[in-house]
Amino acid sequence: MPRVRSENDFRELIKVNPDLRTSCSNCSMPFSKDCVHTAEGWQQAVVTGICEDCMEDLVTFATGDEE
Repeated sequence: MPRVRSENDFRELIKVNPDLRTSCSNCSMPFSKDCVHTAEGWQQAVVTGICEDCMEDLVTFATGDEE
């Protein structure tokens, strides 16, 4: 799978692979700069189907690390 580092990369990937999930499986927000903020977050969203904001919340919940 190609590296996805931005919303533009993600939009281009959807053009060639329209079966990709385009919204978060946790919160249902469409993947955009509103819920995915970093290059790592974009790659993570493509692989897991979960936006960066939700992934951070899940990690915080799982580890008990409240910031």
